[in-house]
Amino acid sequence: MIFTEIFSVGPNITDSKNNIKNIVYSNMLFGTVLVLLITIILTINIDKYLLFFNLETSVYHYYAIYSVFLMFFGFLMQLISQKLYYENKNTLSNKMNTCFNITNLSCIVILSLIIKNCLSVILTILIDAILIAYYYCKNVKLVKPNLMFKKNIKNVSFNIIGNFGMLLIYLTGIQNSVSYGTKYLTAINFDSLTSDTQWDMLSSISTVSKIDISKDNFNYKKSLKDAYKLLGLLLISIIMMNISLYWFYKPDLKIYIIIFIIQIIDMVLNVPAIIKWNYLQIKDNNQKHNISYITCRILRLLCSFLPTGFCTYIGQLVSGTYKYIYSLIQTKKFEIFKKSN
Repeated sequence: MIFTEIFSVGPNITDSKNNIKNIVYSNMLFGTVLVLLITIILTINIDKYLLFFNLETSVYHYYAIYSVFLMFFGFLMQLISQKLYYENKNTLSNKMNTCFNITNLSCIVILSLIIKNCLSVILTILIDAILIAYYYCKNVKLVKPNLMFKKNIKNVSFNIIGNFGMLLIYLTGIQNSVSYGTKYLTAINFDSLTSDTQWDMLSSISTVSKIDISKDNFNYKKSLKDAYKLLGLLLISIIMMNISLYWFYKPDLKIYIIIFIIQIIDMVLNVPAIIKWNYLQIKDNNQKHNISYITCRILRLLCSFLPTGFCTYIGQLVSGTYKYIYSLIQTKKFEIFKKSN
C-alpha cells in the first residue's frame, strides 16, 4: 500500500493538479523496477522468511513464493487501475481487475486439482505474469524520467503515515489483546472475518474524493451522500454475515458486541472525516495537518498498551473520534463545506 501511494496515487494527484508531463508513467516505471527488485530479494530469501515465523520450509516454500509474487502483481494492478481511475476509465479498470482475479482463482483451483506438486504454483505465477504483462504494456509508456517524489509524497503523506502506523499498532496491539485469552482471539478473528472486506471497500470513498478534489470537480454534499449510500450497503452486509456465521464461530457475545459497536461507530465517523482529510491534504498545504495525523496515530499506538483485551479497539475509537473532530474544525473555513452544512 505504501508503494502504491508513492508511485501511483501521489503522481496521479500531482498530474491532475499541475498537469506535469510524464510524471505518472515515470513513477509507474520506477516503482515497478523497485518493487520487482524487492520481490526477487524476498524470493531468494524465502526460507529465511518462513523460519522467522516458525513455518515448515518444506511445506510452505512454493506457496510463500506465490504469495510474494501475487503481492507484486497486485501492486502492478494498482498502478494501472489508479491511472485509469484518474482518466475516468472506471469501467475499463473494473473489467481488467475482474478478469485478472477470475483468471488467477481459476488457475489456482484447476491446476491444483490436476497437478499435485509445485508445478501448479509455478504455472499459476507464469499465467498471471503473462496477463499482467499484457495489461502493463497496453497502459504504460517508456518516457523521460520526471519523478518529483517530494510533491507526490506531500499529496499522500496521510496514507503513508497511516500505513506505517497500522503496522506498529497491529504488531503491539493484537499481541496484547491475544494475551488475555482465546475468548478475545476468537472475537477478534470473527470481527476480521465479517468486517475487513467492508473496510477495504470503504476505502473507495477516499479514492473517489481524491480524484474529484484534484480535478476541481468536488461537491461535498454529493460525495457525502454517495459515501453514506455505500456505507449503508456495507453495514447491511456486516449484519447479515454476523447473523449467518455467528453460530459457527460462537464468539463470546459480550466481548464481540463491544467490538461490533466500536467498529460501527468508527465506520460512521470515518466517512465524512476521510473526505475532509483528503481535501485538507490536497487543497490546504499546511504542515500542521501532517503533525496532527501523526499525533492521531501515536494516540492509537499508545492505546495498544492499555491493560485490556479491547486495547486495539479503544485505540481505533480514540483515533476515529480525533480525526472526525479535527477535520470538522479545520474545514469550517472553506466555503465548499459551509454551503454543504
